[in-house]
Amino acid sequence: MNAQDASPRAIVLIDAQNMYRGARRAFFGDNAASSRDGQYAPRALAELLAARHRDGQARTLLETRIYTGRPDGFVNPRGHAANVRQCRAWEESGVVVHQRPLQYVNGRSPTEKGIDVSIAVDLMNAAASGRFDVAVVCSADTDLIPAIEAVMNGYAGSTMAVEVAGWREGQYGQRIWIPGRDLPVNWLYRDNYDAVHDPTDYNIRR
Repeated sequence: MNAQDASPRAIVLIDAQNMYRGARRAFFGDNAASSRDGQYAPRALAELLAARHRDGQARTLLETRIYTGRPDGFVNPRGHAANVRQCRAWEESGVVVHQRPLQYVNGRSPTEKGIDVSIAVDLMNAAASGRFDVAVVCSADTDLIPAIEAVMNGYAGSTMAVEVAGWREGQYGQRIWIPGRDLPVNWLYRDNYDAVHDPTDYNIRR
């Protein structure tokens, strides 16, 4: 196969919690009975997205990256252990996992810090590397817009294309949208979710 016939090389970058919350809202409601409602297998999700055709071609998935916050082992030992098990399962499937510690401030609910920055840095590095033809960003976080715009504007001489992905059901649909720019979106519907759903209970030690 010559270079002109080669399928586009893809990287998929996934904001773990953003996509988890989006799936719960889209398909289960915020009061979903089980914490497993909304879970998905990131490798399967990336493969599904890479298999979609643009300009008559499916993409070749070269890399899947996922970004997650990790509970503190002393403040929330059960949540910490579950996150470690989940990340290990992701890594065993071939996914590159980036985890950052959750921030605990004045007794408030823990928050993620640095996830969007990590995704933005990796997106721009992917563009500059020349290894990829397309990046699919799985997040609805608008903090990623500057990095996406930079790549779309040819950051570091890159010609890498950027797409986004988000869950959709009825009137619900969250995605990154940039006014005045053609940013392709990969909508993910309930049948797509069912195909990549991960039913594992990571709270159970294995």
